[in-house]
Amino acid sequence: MAHFQRMLKVHDPLKFEREAVEALEALIELIPIARLEGVHFEQDDPDVGADAVLNLTVGDRPYLLVCEVKSNGHPRATRDAIQQLKHWKYHSMPAAPIFLAPYISEQSRALCVEAGVNYFDLFGNTRLHLDNLFLERTVADKPASERRDLKSLFKPKSARVLRWLLRDPVTPVRLQEIADGATVSLGQVHNVKEGLLAREWAQSTSEGLILTDPDSLLDAWRDDYEAPPGQTRKYYTIHHGEALTARLKGLMANDRVEPVLMLGSYSAANWLAPYGRNETTFLYAWPEVLPELEAALALEPAAKGANLLVKVLEDESVLLDAVEPTSDLLVTSPVQTYLDLYNSGERGREAAEFLRRKGLSWPRA
Repeated sequence: MAHFQRMLKVHDPLKFEREAVEALEALIELIPIARLEGVHFEQDDPDVGADAVLNLTVGDRPYLLVCEVKSNGHPRATRDAIQQLKHWKYHSMPAAPIFLAPYISEQSRALCVEAGVNYFDLFGNTRLHLDNLFLERTVADKPASERRDLKSLFKPKSARVLRWLLRDPVTPVRLQEIADGATVSLGQVHNVKEGLLAREWAQSTSEGLILTDPDSLLDAWRDDYEAPPGQTRKYYTIHHGEALTARLKGLMANDRVEPVLMLGSYSAANWLAPYGRNETTFLYAWPEVLPELEAALALEPAAKGANLLVKVLEDESVLLDAVEPTSDLLVTSPVQTYLDLYNSGERGREAAEFLRRKGLSWPRA
């Protein structure tokens, strides 16, 4: 398996076809009742009609194992492979379609099962169902390359696009409008679009881009979440309740062009979907406002007993997505609040799911 996993990055698709089929052959050789009789590649013989066809005997029964190989196992590529396998002209002996890729995602594996297509990836996920053979294996983890690919979709610049799209997932929007609204380049929007389309979380229509599965997108982001970059500072303040809120409003409504301060985490959730109590105040702040904040709230650094936490941001993306639940008070958007809460421990997850039920439910496109 270690040898297979070293081949997960595809540089040459034609070379990978052979490597993937060779890995499948190696698996078949480990099955005591199976015997490989021959392999035919479309590269060598266009009449094969599929990337490769393996002549296989299981017990005393012959099969054709019809292979479609893709350089990735995202849902869009998987659907394409399934369609190609459906169009293969079956011969007289029993034929079994199988999809091969470096890594086949959980969503893609479900598509294969639904279509009656076997699958095999180089990370070890396998499903080979024949009349007299049942082989299935699921690897719980994801390859590092897949995790990196997914995490790149949630980096700060890309996350700006996602936050903007999640405001209204089902209304088609042009790429230039997204770029303008999220204050990123058109190229950045295009890259995010391709990542969303590959996973079938979005659809490109004549009117623009829409999110077709915002819930799966949010689930994936939540599970691979990285907090906005910055330094957290711990303080103690004598102010609390309405007096604290009034002072924060004064700082937030200070005639600035862009937000520089807002409530986050539990403090934001108290205004969006209250769930329980948390005596600590959570804030996101741009560095320039920190001296004013410290003065207005009479903040004292506190290694212990802190009742106010400030995340001093290195990137303004989160601030640009602020919402105003009441006059002059800014809080993190429902999406950002959900992500922060969910990743703050068991109690935070409960508060996050409560917020999701109250304010993050979307119709399917």
